[in-house]
Amino acid sequence: MVNEASKIISVYAADTSGVCSALYELGGMCVIHDSSGCNSSYTTHDEPRWYDVPSLIYISGLEEYDAVLGNDEKFIKDCVETALIQKPKFIAICASPIPFMLGMDLKAMARIIEDRSKIPTLCVETNGMHSYISGASIALLEWAKRFVEDKSETINNSINILGCIPLDFPNMEMVESMVKNLEKGGINVNSVWAMGDSIGNMSKASSCSANLVVSSSGLEVAKYMEEKFNIPYIVGCPFGEELTNEIITLLKAKKTSKIERINYGGKIAIIGEAIYSTSLAKAINKDCTIFSLLSDSSSLLINGDKLVLGEEDLENCLKDYSVVIGDGIFKNLVDESKTKFINLPHYAFSGRLYKNQFPNLIGAFGDNWIKKNID
Repeated sequence: MVNEASKIISVYAADTSGVCSALYELGGMCVIHDSSGCNSSYTTHDEPRWYDVPSLIYISGLEEYDAVLGNDEKFIKDCVETALIQKPKFIAICASPIPFMLGMDLKAMARIIEDRSKIPTLCVETNGMHSYISGASIALLEWAKRFVEDKSETINNSINILGCIPLDFPNMEMVESMVKNLEKGGINVNSVWAMGDSIGNMSKASSCSANLVVSSSGLEVAKYMEEKFNIPYIVGCPFGEELTNEIITLLKAKKTSKIERINYGGKIAIIGEAIYSTSLAKAINKDCTIFSLLSDSSSLLINGDKLVLGEEDLENCLKDYSVVIGDGIFKNLVDESKTKFINLPHYAFSGRLYKNQFPNLIGAFGDNWIKKNID
């Protein structure tokens, strides 16, 4: 039996945090149905933009009597009254474990809120028990279903970058480098989902010839756009110049694909989100094994990689590797007398702990990082 409890390492941001992060810059009002005082977990702890960029993120202040007696009207009334004052472009409601366990009907409440406020209302069905990937995926998907315009034309070599949220990419310099490197290769970036861009560009996503999925949070909306608008998607992040050129070639080919790599069981371990880690492994160009504690992205792992279910399982696995790359908190599971540990911070895991140490891995920056730390 695997022990899934953790006594040393952290846990990943919850699905509710993923909702807030994905929709943060889109002009909406996010309301989390949860107890009073919990808002700081979703904002100050899990959102690097909170102190610099304004956004409407609220918590319902769910009380015991409201929960036990099923006082849904209070939540609905508060949402409508606040929305009529703030006038957001849309409302998004999501839930913590308490409403989920009590069986509150969020979809019905969303319909009532939209009917009373006349403001589009998204129901993002979370329960606080999954990772940020789940919440962000559903949030971006629901936004796309409501606000992406029907396809009128296809602009050749034009793409959307899907899955850019600060929980995976807290360094805006990295996102800007991504756009710059792709455009240098003849790819026009129409929109970045969802940071540093406008909802006007995002609403015209259907006109693009391909989508680039750079994290697991963007995969579901990519699948939706492929089915709805016949837009193919490439899965991978342009780390290092060689991989960047490969991705540009795949985007121009306009055929759904993902970065191919083979794991022969080398002595380098990478811990983290699957697309980010896979792209780094490809850029390193050595045999790497990916370990992930995120079941939401486990389908992207290949043979030889491993979804680990607990701290002890991961600690035992890492004993076999001479190099471990991961968030600095994982250093506590490594015997540094035998294993070289390389800190690669992940905001969704350690928050602000390493806020000044997030590297830019795009294009030549990635090659320089690899040369300095691994070669």
